[in-house]
Amino acid sequence: MQVTFNTYPFAYFKPGGGEIQLNQTKKALEEKGIKIDLFDQWNPDISQSQIVHNFSVMGGTLGFVNTISDLQIPLAVSSILWPN
Repeated sequence: MQVTFNTYPFAYFKPGGGEIQLNQTKKALEEKGIKIDLFDQWNPDISQSQIVHNFSVMGGTLGFVNTISDLQIPLAVSSILWPN
């Protein structure tokens, strides 16, 4: 199985709990033999992914989530939010 992970565009400028969750989930799934790709906006080929997991509902992710939905790719969302 192949999964693509995504988060909001500026997440890793100030990494915290959400980024830790993403990294630890990636590590745990890879240990079980699941291939994890990190979404690359400059090369957005997700044709090999069976599911997309979006971490956070911060601004900048709605368009991505809608696009994945339009493509009819199964989508998981971890609804992490850290309002300023």
